Amino acid sequence: MENSKYRDRDTRARSVTKAISWRILASFTTMMLVFAFTKELALSIEIGLFEIVIKLIVYYLHERAWQAIPIGRKIYEMTPEKVDNLAIDLAQEGNSESIKNKLRKLGYIE
Repeated sequence: MENSKYRDRDTRARSVTKAISWRILASFTTMMLVFAFTKELALSIEIGLFEIVIKLIVYYLHERAWQAIPIGRKIYEMTPEKVDNLAIDLAQEGNSESIKNKLRKLGYIE
């Protein structure tokens, strides 16, 4: 399956970016909790840094696994022929409401 033919698929770069931003936020929270319980700043930082590395890897693998699971996704194949037919239909109909209705019918908007 070629990803470029399908809508609504995260790229690997997006998955990495999401993993990093989440990991920073979550690890900072962990560091604050460790410090609150131990009052040891060095220990809090060590645990937070270790957690960043391990959980970043686990999150990325989790995110990529979910990309392979179709549950709860609507995937629409857009072949060049379908794009051409859609463009012709939309050009003939010409007004914004008919265009929106056509896109709703095809599942691209709700």
